[in-house]
Amino acid sequence: MRPINLKIKGLNSFVEAQEIDFKKLTSKGIFGIFGSTGSGKSTVLDGITLALYGEVARKSSNFMNVNCNSLNVSYEFQISEKKIKTYRVEREFRRENKTGKVRSKSA
Repeated sequence: MRPINLKIKGLNSFVEAQEIDFKKLTSKGIFGIFGSTGSGKSTVLDGITLALYGEVARKSSNFMNVNCNSLNVSYEFQISEKKIKTYRVEREFRRENKTGKVRSKSA
C-alpha cells in the first residue's frame, strides 16, 4: 500500500485539522517520521489504521481528543503501481453527550 494523503482532525494530539501529503514526502524515496515524545508520530499511524479499520491498533477506545466532540479522518492510498488506482476512506466519529463514549457516525 502506498499512502497518498492523510487528513485528521480531533484525533489524539491533533485538535485542529492536519494534512500530510505523502506524495511530497516520498518523491525522493523513503521517509521517516521523527519528533519528540508527544508530538504525534503514533497518531499519524493511528489515523491510517482508524480510517481503514474503524479502530486504532493500540486498541484504545479513548482516541478522540478530550477537547473535541467530533473526529474526522480521511486517508487516500494506492494499492498497485501497475494499474494506478487510488482509494479514499473517510470516517467521522462523535462523542455521545450522555455517556461520553466515542461512536462512529459515518464511514
